[in-house]
Amino acid sequence: MHLSRVKIMGILLLALIFPMKGTASAMDNLEQKPRVLVVGGGIAGLCAAKALENIGLIPDTIEKRQDFAPEGAGIALPANAAWALQQLGLEKELDASALHINAMDFMDDQNNNLAHENITSIHNAGTQFMAIDRASLHELLLGSLKTPIKMSTTVTKLTDTQTGVEVCFNNGETKTYDLVIGADGIHSQVRHLLKGEETLDYKGLALWRTIVKTPEGLVNPVYMLGLDRVLLLYPLNNENTYVYGHVIDKDRLPENAETRLSRFKTLFQDFKGYAHTALEQITDPEQLISGWLDSSPSLYWGNGSSVLLIGDARAAFSPMLQQGGAQAMEDAYVLGESLKLVLAGECSISEAVAQFIKRRNDRVQSIMTQSDSRIKAFTAEEAAARAEYFKTHGAPNVAAFKVFMQENP
Repeated sequence: MHLSRVKIMGILLLALIFPMKGTASAMDNLEQKPRVLVVGGGIAGLCAAKALENIGLIPDTIEKRQDFAPEGAGIALPANAAWALQQLGLEKELDASALHINAMDFMDDQNNNLAHENITSIHNAGTQFMAIDRASLHELLLGSLKTPIKMSTTVTKLTDTQTGVEVCFNNGETKTYDLVIGADGIHSQVRHLLKGEETLDYKGLALWRTIVKTPEGLVNPVYMLGLDRVLLLYPLNNENTYVYGHVIDKDRLPENAETRLSRFKTLFQDFKGYAHTALEQITDPEQLISGWLDSSPSLYWGNGSSVLLIGDARAAFSPMLQQGGAQAMEDAYVLGESLKLVLAGECSISEAVAQFIKRRNDRVQSIMTQSDSRIKAFTAEEAAARAEYFKTHGAPNVAAFKVFMQENP
């Protein structure tokens, strides 16, 4: 017994003097943490920065804007989005700031009921749908970070070198990183530097967004379906309601501040129910954010090794399944999971990126395809058939939720 103890002590001493290769690798990685740049200070970029900070990496994060103006109107957080934010450590903040959504109502434009969907049991972990105004979400994410965002800063050049990715910035500075995360939206400069000029895919929709005071009696999100237009009323966290409207517009009709309000109100003036109360509150064109729906020409993850695109930079798609922000949040969560392996010495940066893409590609591609395939105009006869389908089978978007929310990213 005594000899066995001596042998064991000897083996332990040798291990301390001559550590195993795997152990040394892990220690080296912990001492020399990967240098990471996050490009973009929107939802995708801030979620990515949070995920990295959670595992002990403090990235450089840059944003092209001079300052953070109020972030748009509202945002629906399907259960998978809320789940991803919870995994990033934001559960308490989210519960305090966001409104829990238990059900959705689907109506026609005359406020006739098509379907009532209870959505409390859709997610495999029991996570609930939520809704929040974008400004509050952005403030929540920004406040969770340890380091400030470097504003008025863009990337002008990316060059692969022996020691990493050399990044040139618009202020003339040059730095080298092990990994660059492009989270800079549908007009991504990082994507442009990698792929060159691309033409966005116009989806044939003109759209408008705003926030109004919640109409009395409105509790659940209400989707109002017209023949070629949709109006969505989505209650938020602060007694306000997010209003989203779109109309099929193949010609991309020009619009300015003077016509924005009149066109929107004219398009939806015949909608009944809560729509009337909501539209009454919209009296100034500055209340409306308007535009056209573009999507990315393809799903593109970057160079596969040292530059990785996430969120709308890798693929922007239609909001039919409300998954644009949700998939960016999932990207951030999986990014943190992947880079933990690098810190543990289990793989290289390029291997972690490859694993990330393999884990995410099919899910994002499937959701992108489903989202972009649901846009069409209906004749009166087709609308009647649609109404019957909703009454018999329920809402197609909820059916889609029930499928892809059974698996975590």
